[in-house]
Amino acid sequence: MSNVIRGQVKTTGSGGGGGATGTIGAAVPSTAAPIAVKDNSGNLAYPQVDASGKLIVAVTGAGSGGTSSVDNSGYTAGTTAGTPLMGAVDDTGTTAAVENDVAIARITPQRAVHVNLRRQDGTEVGTTSTPLSIKSEQQLDYDTGAGTASQSLVGIALPASGGPVAGGTATNPLRVDPTGTTTQPVSAASLPLPTGAAQDSTVAALVTQSDFDSKVGSLTETAPASDTASSGLNGRLQRIAQRLTTLIALLPSALVGGRLDVNLGAAPATVTNSPIVPTVVSNGNKNVTTAGTRVTLAASATIKSVTIKAKFTNTGIIYVGDTGVTSANGFQLYPGESISLDIADPSTVNLDAQVSGEGVTYIAVN
Repeated sequence: MSNVIRGQVKTTGSGGGGGATGTIGAAVPSTAAPIAVKDNSGNLAYPQVDASGKLIVAVTGAGSGGTSSVDNSGYTAGTTAGTPLMGAVDDTGTTAAVENDVAIARITPQRAVHVNLRRQDGTEVGTTSTPLSIKSEQQLDYDTGAGTASQSLVGIALPASGGPVAGGTATNPLRVDPTGTTTQPVSAASLPLPTGAAQDSTVAALVTQSDFDSKVGSLTETAPASDTASSGLNGRLQRIAQRLTTLIALLPSALVGGRLDVNLGAAPATVTNSPIVPTVVSNGNKNVTTAGTRVTLAASATIKSVTIKAKFTNTGIIYVGDTGVTSANGFQLYPGESISLDIADPSTVNLDAQVSGEGVTYIAVN
């Protein structure tokens, strides 16, 4: 013998003699010649047997066999032996099997086997062209004509010629009479009034008819002679109506040039808008002796406005403001800049400077 190929013992050359022999079918002799074989590496090796004396053969390549389990028997994870079902996750670039070829099953990443539902003739269902239809609700024919219209018992539908119509609408109301044309009476027992509701008996106890007429006034009550005279409600309303009628009659005569005259009967007033033109001019200059110590612009006088201009010779900023002006707070005037103020007294204008001895010139009108 030379080696083992795919579970078969391969022999080469002629057999040799030597060693003990035995007869086929007879008891095994106490001594026997061993069998040696050559493995795939070319080395001498002995065949191996299991505890039952069976030759151990390694099956390579494709084939069948392996472990098996007893039908309807218990299973213990990691212990019970069995032949597993092989599947492949083939979601990306799915490879279809060729007709009459053997292929493994396609499974999901959760190891579930993909299933395609098909009809008895082999047509796949659950697709766009052949959707899966599941009918579990009860249906009735609501076409009272010659046709057939099965309607699921969901919602309210009324039978009609040509097919069912929605019930409970203005066109197809729900009725309790068989014909739909009989007037249905609506009756109810006497209902209690809310607490405190007025009734004829309770109103009569609160005010009599004559008392009511004296306060409200009769329908033929005469309007009072003046706006402040005592009267019932009806008389007061008549007085108001009379005054409105008089006012409306006066409206055309109160219009002057298409506008309402607000002089209450007097001649239209003439209003002349004359511009106020200043006639007096005064001017001067003012320096800030010590920076940080404010000074007033000028002595008190009556003016309409004043224009203040920082001197061109200044090297710092002049600050203009009220009594709170400082050498760091106020309206800033850089050399050559000016500001005009509409003010009645120049003494209310205060100045301060960033540099001692610098100041402004001004001109006022009245």
